[in-house]
Amino acid sequence: MIQYDWKIDFAIVLSVVSILISIVSSVFSHRHQRKKERIRAYEEVYSHASFILEYAFHKRSAEVDLEGYHNEDPALEKSVREYLDAHWMSRMWGSQRFVPSLITDPEEKSAFLQKVSDEASKYQNEKFQEVVGMGLNERSPVYHIKDDQVAERMVKIINHVGVNLSLFSNGIKKSWESVKFRNPDDVRRQYEQCLSVCKNFFKHNPRDFDDPFYDLLEAIRQEYRQLTRSNKQRIRSMIFALRWRLSIKGRKKA
Repeated sequence: MIQYDWKIDFAIVLSVVSILISIVSSVFSHRHQRKKERIRAYEEVYSHASFILEYAFHKRSAEVDLEGYHNEDPALEKSVREYLDAHWMSRMWGSQRFVPSLITDPEEKSAFLQKVSDEASKYQNEKFQEVVGMGLNERSPVYHIKDDQVAERMVKIINHVGVNLSLFSNGIKKSWESVKFRNPDDVRRQYEQCLSVCKNFFKHNPRDFDDPFYDLLEAIRQEYRQLTRSNKQRIRSMIFALRWRLSIKGRKKA
């Protein structure tokens, strides 16, 4: 029988381990540095992308606020408008000031205040639905690109992404390339063709053509949020997703 006399040179082992640790550390350090660079690149345009994507909502909300609440009953209209403008503490503790002085009976006062509260809630809900219920076409930058603020921010986004292209995802690169060669009017015409079939087309149907202007901004916003999510948030999301899948499987078995 042949026997081998193995001798362990701890100095060599220690050197190998040190090299491996150094390599792993370098890899993680490089990845961490790369992620920081990407976050900074996204951060430069995130606020601009969010502003443009939310522009339509703010604009419509301002228009609704300008129109204000209307009612055939002048007294009720006045009280509801004052109620909507009042601080929540005034609504709770100073509610009597929303009742016209002509109403003196306690029960009538209570009924009137309830009506004011109901009308205010109804109006706020209708306003919310009108604003968030906008179609995809109304939210697209191509419908607001002539606004100076939108145009200026869009140019900043396009220039910044172009200079730092290697730090952005393939999806953003693709949309950026398309934006450079697409005319917003051409994209708007595609929206109009669908709207000619049904004015609420995009409230019930997905878009079946490219809108690189919208896709570029939405990708920047979503990917920046993903990059800046903490590990705890990721773990919570994974746990929530796992629980949801298990609950679905449980329902199917039942």
